[in-house]
Amino acid sequence: MRASLMDIPVIKSRNRVNRKRIGIGALVCVVIVGLVFAVWPSSARMHLADIHMVRATRGGAQLPVAAYGTMTSRSQKLLVSPALAVVEEIVAPAGTVVEKGARIVQLASPQAVQELAQAKMGVQKGELDLQDALLTHRMDYISGMGKLRVADLDASLETHQRDVMKPLAESGIISKIEMLRQEAKLSTLELQAENQRSTIGLTRDLDLSKVKAKQDALIQAKLLLTQAQANVDALTVRAAIAGPVQEVFVSLGQSVAQGEKLAQVADAENLVASLNVPQSHASVLAIGAPATLSLMGRELSGHVIRVDPKVRDGAVLVDVAPDKALPPGVRVAQSVSGEIQTSSDADTIFLPKTASMSPYNRATVFVLREGGLVPQSVQFGAASATQIEVVSGLSGGEDVTAELPQALLTEKYIKVEK
Repeated sequence: MRASLMDIPVIKSRNRVNRKRIGIGALVCVVIVGLVFAVWPSSARMHLADIHMVRATRGGAQLPVAAYGTMTSRSQKLLVSPALAVVEEIVAPAGTVVEKGARIVQLASPQAVQELAQAKMGVQKGELDLQDALLTHRMDYISGMGKLRVADLDASLETHQRDVMKPLAESGIISKIEMLRQEAKLSTLELQAENQRSTIGLTRDLDLSKVKAKQDALIQAKLLLTQAQANVDALTVRAAIAGPVQEVFVSLGQSVAQGEKLAQVADAENLVASLNVPQSHASVLAIGAPATLSLMGRELSGHVIRVDPKVRDGAVLVDVAPDKALPPGVRVAQSVSGEIQTSSDADTIFLPKTASMSPYNRATVFVLREGGLVPQSVQFGAASATQIEVVSGLSGGEDVTAELPQALLTEKYIKVEK
């Protein structure tokens, strides 16, 4: 009885060893079975006629490129300060829809107001100077003509006196000396009258030249007044087009220099979609390419009208104009998405699109190789209704299927029988 009790620990130790051996043996069997199934050829088979095969092709695909952006105006007007001034009033803040000619910003410029006052004084002085020159011309003319009439009258009287004395001198009643004196007096008066006529002509020309100078000065003063008035009027900055005020760049009381930006107004009647396209697709973008816009829950057709030559933040800005009128309520800066149809380059791989192929997803397709189908992981890119881009996984020329029964999707090899 004692011997039996002493043998119990030995028996338990042997049982534990046996259990370990049985576990190791079972694990080895599982590994062997797994290896056998892994290397043993699959028994899956399909007839070629039952498989929907498509061929991977290189180049020539018409694929859409997804893009996102905002609605912008094709016509925008930047309003700038006409002079050194201070912002007195912001009449139309950003977002305000204004009519053409509406007040946007009111500026104040003491210098412009002072120049206007000086210009008005200049015009008043010019008008007075012109009136004075005209009055002087009239007075000189009247005075000169009066002197001429007196000289002509004196000469006429002396001529009559000479005519009376001439027969008396011939009769010897009057001496020849007296007659010569009369002739000399008459000649002097006639010379004075002629000199007066010359003086009248010279004075008239001089006065008219002075009048012309005053007229020119008045015209110049009026031009300065017009410009000064325009400078003051320009302090009321108005919208050049009708549309929303996109942005106001200044604040109340701010001093602005001549030419400094004040505000920007967009033409709300001429909107386009400005879309950001990844730079990797820049080479296949073309003017006139068809596009589809998604806006306010609607699909709108359009076409590319401009491709920015520069890359910004890894994207190229593309402007798409809608082919038809936009829905009511579309505003500048409203979000929009779209797809632009592009022609792929010669290195792009694409497949005819089937129902199970989703753009921009990774999937497993089966490639026909050496009489059977083998799985191949691929990365899809952009897709159209009939084609889908293969970013990686295929090199072109392969016959591929993605339409297999669910039970065969885990197979490593499917034999294809003709």
